Amino acid sequence: EELAAQALAVGLRAERTRYVDETDDHVGSEVAMLRA
Repeated sequence: EELAAQALAVGLRAERTRYVDETDDHVGSEVAMLRA
C-alpha cells in the first residue's frame, strides 16, 4: 500500500505483485511492478 501511494505520487501505477519461487540457488522474491 505504501509503495503504491509513493508510486502514484510520482506518476506511476502499481501493477500486481509477482513472486519468484525459491530454488536451490535463490531464496525467492516478491517483486513490485510499476508502470508509467
